[in-house]
Amino acid sequence: TFQINGVDYYTSGNIDYANTWGEWVKKGFVFKTGAGQTSLTISIKNNAPGGGGNDWAMDDIAFATCLPALEMWPTNTPTYCLNNQADISVAVSTYFDNYTYYQWERSTDGGTNWIPAPELPGIQTFSFTNFSGEYRDTVYLPSFIADTSYNGYKYRVRVATTITNLSSGACAVYNSVDMITLGVLDTCHNLSIGIEDFRARVMNKKTNLQWKAIAEKGNYRFDIERSDDGISFLTIGRIDGTTSVWQNYSFADPEFISSRKYYRVRLTALDGTEKISSIVVIEQEEKQSFMISSVINPFDSKISFTIAMPQNEQIEWQLKDMTGRLVKREKINVLKGSSTIVLPGINNIQTGAYILQVKSSYGIINKVLQKL
Repeated sequence: TFQINGVDYYTSGNIDYANTWGEWVKKGFVFKTGAGQTSLTISIKNNAPGGGGNDWAMDDIAFATCLPALEMWPTNTPTYCLNNQADISVAVSTYFDNYTYYQWERSTDGGTNWIPAPELPGIQTFSFTNFSGEYRDTVYLPSFIADTSYNGYKYRVRVATTITNLSSGACAVYNSVDMITLGVLDTCHNLSIGIEDFRARVMNKKTNLQWKAIAEKGNYRFDIERSDDGISFLTIGRIDGTTSVWQNYSFADPEFISSRKYYRVRLTALDGTEKISSIVVIEQEEKQSFMISSVINPFDSKISFTIAMPQNEQIEWQLKDMTGRLVKREKINVLKGSSTIVLPGINNIQTGAYILQVKSSYGIINKVLQKL
């Protein structure tokens, strides 16, 4: 048993003496330090009958910071055409929700020196959602136009438990491999592509996906991707695109829905240019619930998120400042299933923190958002 400050915290369980004689068995556990804690005392006890003496030995006792897992989006090395819009983000998952603060950083010299990213230089806060004991959020860097001067620039997310820790080299943490290195090509054509109105619903216990898309040039395709956790996606189908103004597309998942699933659509052009849709969430018909995901945060001229509804319903959304003052309120009709919602007309409000509140007959959801 391992005690921390006199409290039993972890027990290794029985270790088979016969099969481990002369071998090492590695054991470990996770604990969370308290606010302001600067030291701790660990006591280790042998609980075997008659334990003591030369019954066991220990070596290689080590401590490590339990860092959040970061997934770079769209990849660790995205490539953009000259003058195309560049969109990058990081999907964050963590065992504890204590990593509250983060800051985007940029390096223009290959990673030797880092500064706050000019696109979003301020300190930001996560809005974690609990998924079966794991906390997740996705943070976005404001979009920018790819210029050849950006070729080779690196971006990363610096995280910490407090604002003070964020500015400390000893307490702010990041994984040295979790960074985005941009590539900008000046030889590929500027392809205008886009995906809008991506939604999903359950029909006959299977998922039906619908979306609209545009591409100015031919030779492109849609890869339909599915995930069990919203992080790791697999391609489950492919559809060839047509050159048309906002063509409608649909795809039916051949598998029956037995648990919560996440879907997205990846549009890929012949030259490698990509556009990825928002993520929609779907469940069994009898288990569908009211939930919000894929919130674009921070936002600029509009707020975008994905909403899952058990039935067709009129919902109300409100935007309030941090004092509770109502900034805007509207009612909108939402279809059963998962849909992407865009709330326009908010580009004239002041920069700062706001609360997005969404009301339905199934409850109320609040999200803290940052206006650029």
